[in-house]
Amino acid sequence: MTLRHFLSSILALASLAAGGAQAQYGWPVTPFNSSQLITGTFCEYRPTLSSPHFHNGVDIPKADGSPVYAVTDGTVSSIQRTGGNAYVRVGEFAYVHIKPAPNLTVGSRVKAHQTVIGTILSGAGHVHFIEGTYDHERNALRSGGGLTPYVDPWAPIVRYIRFYPDGSSQPFPGNHVSGKIDLVAKVDEQNGPPSSSLACRNNGTYELGYAVLDSDSVTVLLRSGVRFRFLTKPSNRYVHNVFLKKLSSITSHVYIATNHVDRNGYLDTGELGPGRYYALVWARDTRGNADTLVVPFYVVPEDKTPPAPPELLLVRGDSSSFEIRWKRSPEPDVVGYRLWYSFDNRDWKLKFTEHQLPADCTSVTFRATLHRPLYFRLTAVDNAPLPNESAPSDVYGMQQGVAPLLIVDGFHRSPEQGSAWSQPSHPFAFFYAQALPEEQRNTLGFATCSEDAVLDSAVQLKDFGEIVWFTGDNGGGRQAVSDSAISLLDHWLQTTPYARLLLAGANLASSLDSTTNPYASASANAFLRNLLGVAPCGRRSGIGSLSLVQQSETTLRFGHGPFTPDSVDALCPLGGTTPLLRFASDSVAALTLCERQSYHVALLSVPVPAIDQPDSQRFVLELALANLNASVSNQAHPAAPGRFELSPAYPNPFNSSTTLRIQIPRAAHLRVDLYDVRGRQVRTLFDGFARAQRLRLTWDGRSSSGRSCPSGIYLCRVQLGSHSQTRRILLLR
Repeated sequence: MTLRHFLSSILALASLAAGGAQAQYGWPVTPFNSSQLITGTFCEYRPTLSSPHFHNGVDIPKADGSPVYAVTDGTVSSIQRTGGNAYVRVGEFAYVHIKPAPNLTVGSRVKAHQTVIGTILSGAGHVHFIEGTYDHERNALRSGGGLTPYVDPWAPIVRYIRFYPDGSSQPFPGNHVSGKIDLVAKVDEQNGPPSSSLACRNNGTYELGYAVLDSDSVTVLLRSGVRFRFLTKPSNRYVHNVFLKKLSSITSHVYIATNHVDRNGYLDTGELGPGRYYALVWARDTRGNADTLVVPFYVVPEDKTPPAPPELLLVRGDSSSFEIRWKRSPEPDVVGYRLWYSFDNRDWKLKFTEHQLPADCTSVTFRATLHRPLYFRLTAVDNAPLPNESAPSDVYGMQQGVAPLLIVDGFHRSPEQGSAWSQPSHPFAFFYAQALPEEQRNTLGFATCSEDAVLDSAVQLKDFGEIVWFTGDNGGGRQAVSDSAISLLDHWLQTTPYARLLLAGANLASSLDSTTNPYASASANAFLRNLLGVAPCGRRSGIGSLSLVQQSETTLRFGHGPFTPDSVDALCPLGGTTPLLRFASDSVAALTLCERQSYHVALLSVPVPAIDQPDSQRFVLELALANLNASVSNQAHPAAPGRFELSPAYPNPFNSSTTLRIQIPRAAHLRVDLYDVRGRQVRTLFDGFARAQRLRLTWDGRSSSGRSCPSGIYLCRVQLGSHSQTRRILLLR
């Protein structure tokens, strides 16, 4: 069938009687025998009252206070005198938004166009006229019946056609479609001339249908017939089969042309095949006036495969800005990226869309000043007809501060499917950041980067004095830390005064040791044994408990936390190392500390995200960081000549007392204060003039009032003239 014949068949419908009751009657407002304007049509969309519904009558505009008359002889069957929906019902007719006449009561007889049954309520501006009883309403503007005379020479207008996946509220972009789709059309029924109010020109239509035309835009491939015809009101439970909820309102009627009134429907583009087609939607009013709109669309192969998750490189910034970098996706169909942010790794909000971060974009910087950590993740979006969004990247975060610690994500995902650590992305950096001491996390600050960002020099290790480097599952003989990374770390440790490094990984030691991993390099083996001062001595279950070496009664559980490793390394401390944590089942160290010249390193074989409780996670990380500067020889590191230096407390952690050593290069006023992690002053150890010297001060764990302080992290702040330094001290009772 050609388009011409199809349109002729539509117009032929205008000559058909609509069916149903053919009773005719005059208008309920003067003049009774002249056509009136309409500001609301039968079965248009209404999102009012308790739930969206079909409009069950027609709205006839008239000034507030205008009299309303009965259209037929009859008896008043019910009256509602209060509220905005006050009404009078006479037989099958209801007159709503009127103030009922005071002399009317239920049972009163009324005469057509003689009895004033009420006046239009103040602020209503119209009478809502209903023919039919509740849930059996009829269209009072039907052809051949109802309100007579009714003159309507103004055709409806089909404003647009859009294409949606079946049942979705998100349209296909660019009219490129696939799979089962909905044709969605906005129709404005015109019940008055162009000079009339907008309320007369944006009503709902009477009939609607669609067709699909071939690429020549003439040949009809598919026609729906009449999809919607509103002679009687359907059940309100079907209202969103007819109207698209997201776009419809009292003044905007957007129809899902491929649906049926009482059930879902769709156009299956798989039956059409790839290529260009045309969608035609037509609408007709009760007087036979019709409009059509034809829009091209393109059927393309269905694509439900999302891109791979993007790879973040770094999240860092300064006191007033944030910088995020990532690797460009190698997939050709990626159109851009979405950047999400969160404060808690649960509630994620969109910061930038794929339109702001197109496919060739690999970084973004924005200005902001925050006083708490902020976390980010990235997703990639492709150019499928319905865009696919990838799984998120790893979660990286930062806190603006003056002395940021660097968290390095050295996690290598296991190729083994089903591994506990083989997720497509991970939030491990979030758990390490949340476990940082409060001072570091919220004041001194931190940044996050991947191992790749270190290897390609996007991040310079020399810019940091303290690094937490975590690793992941390393199947197939892969080293937890690559030779290139080992070289950079070794150089950083040798050239950075008082460098502090914490390495954490479930099988970090065994992956670097040539006796347990035949693929481990000589440099990896030397790094493990000579620099870290440990060797692996077997594996332990990924579920268990830890205890403090100094206080075995303090136990920490692991393996029931956010992530559970299959197993973890047991460690054999070598010369120059100090074990801090042991497995509860034996005396094998789970965390050891090693001092070499001016740098300090620690190795944790139970990853922080594997530890059960957030408080325990913070305890372990604070324990490691508080001890990174401790000295086995019980001697402070010699300060450079003329340099002000607060050396780490020793012992740390301590129970009865600890000693602080301060290098004072010149005579000046000195003040030494102790604070808890909430910033409350606990005690002042020194406040006065001090000569150039190496000063030793002892703290017995008591407050200024002489009371024993509870277990926890304390901050020692030393101020010498205009200079100050702060150290962490861990007190264990």
